[in-house]
Amino acid sequence: MRALRVRSIMPFLLLAASMAGVAASAPAAHATSTFTVNSTADLKDADLGDGVCKASNGLCTLRAAVQQANATGGTAVIKLSKLGTYSITLGPAGEEAAAGGDLDIHTDTTIKGLGAAKTIVRVDRTKVKDRVFQVAANVAATFSGITIANGDAVGDEGGAIENKSGSTVRLVRDVLRDNKAGGSGGAVSDGGSLFLVDTVIDHNVSANNGGAIRDYFEVTLVGSTLSGNTAAGGGGAIDGDRFSLTNSTVEGNTGFGAGLLANDKPDKVAIVNSTVSGNSPTNLSAHTATLTNSILANSGSGGDCNVTKLTSTNSLIEDTTNCAPSGSGNLTGTDPGPPHGEPGAGRRDGDGMPGPRPAGGEASPGNGLRHGRVRGPLPGGDAADRVRGARGHVHGGLGGDGRGPGGENLRRPLSGSQAGPRLRPVPLARRPHDAPAPVVHRSVRARVLLLRPGHGRGRQHLPVRPRAVRERGEVIRRTVERYGR
Repeated sequence: MRALRVRSIMPFLLLAASMAGVAASAPAAHATSTFTVNSTADLKDADLGDGVCKASNGLCTLRAAVQQANATGGTAVIKLSKLGTYSITLGPAGEEAAAGGDLDIHTDTTIKGLGAAKTIVRVDRTKVKDRVFQVAANVAATFSGITIANGDAVGDEGGAIENKSGSTVRLVRDVLRDNKAGGSGGAVSDGGSLFLVDTVIDHNVSANNGGAIRDYFEVTLVGSTLSGNTAAGGGGAIDGDRFSLTNSTVEGNTGFGAGLLANDKPDKVAIVNSTVSGNSPTNLSAHTATLTNSILANSGSGGDCNVTKLTSTNSLIEDTTNCAPSGSGNLTGTDPGPPHGEPGAGRRDGDGMPGPRPAGGEASPGNGLRHGRVRGPLPGGDAADRVRGARGHVHGGLGGDGRGPGGENLRRPLSGSQAGPRLRPVPLARRPHDAPAPVVHRSVRARVLLLRPGHGRGRQHLPVRPRAVRERGEVIRRTVERYGR
């Protein structure tokens, strides 16, 4: 009996021993390496073989941290612990090992700053001319809480970031500004997947296509803003084929074709709860696109859309000269007011919040994003009352402490039937060119389109409450029924 038992368990013992041998012989997985940068100098790592981020000054620089991350492999987290500006000054440009020029990322890496207003990574063009970051093929890179500025991709693509084929880049609460490319992609050239969350890309320049982004695969924007970008070729903001916008703003961009340009079939364009306004020569050009709870208005001379097949729901399209939207609940031929930066629109400060209230504090008909009091009822019944909070006045946004100009706490949730879930933050539109860098405030809420009776215009960007975005289409539908299409 004992011999029988031994023979019966012997196969299991042999299997366990073989599995243990395989586990012992397999290479150990790379752990996450963390490098804390404590110097803003631009110096190379002293010894790439020791696994320690240490430059010739005895401290850890951003360049040394990127070099060590590449040498170590696996996954790396780089923390920028020093407030201020990290200037790229070391040449030569164009090499691929992060030893000079742009910072070349060859392994999965996350770079964390202390906030876009506090952590700036920029190129000193008096010392070297190159982009800021290059992400190699088949790599995942995340940039969080930093400003990426002043890159100069001479004769090349991606003024701030070049993302190679098969890679994924995530920009979270970042600002990309004042970059330029001799090729396409004034800020970003994307050969893989690009995700923007609560990010601002403004005042970048491309000598070819895509003033902000040249996309070769797919780009997704959530709660982000593209403004004031310029392309000599197509797409003042984005030139690509597959892109989606949610709770985002694309405004004041200039380029051949459109602000948002998708010109290769089959394209895939989806715009949800977003504002596309004031782009030249038109706001959107594509073969097929879907528009939901959004605004297309205030474009240049080419109308607001040039789309072969546009499916639109509960949206406002001011000029449909070159498109025939299908769908329900839309409002066309109506001017929502001037875009930001024009007279009557209300100035936007560098922190993304509304500027001072115009003299007198009263809102005039059709002056776009208005400050002060909105007189008279708004159409839409309960939906409009829910948005206004029965206060009888509307503010253009929240202050940094979450309080309106009158001191009321607009962050405090309502009680009863008006209580509900919070919505995603949405950064507001572009700043004046000479203003400080915009910062996305988490207190800012999604936009809701309300039309003032008797004028057929008057866009309001409001801090909204329960289900307001879902009811936005209902507000437009009721307005259409009341005042005509």
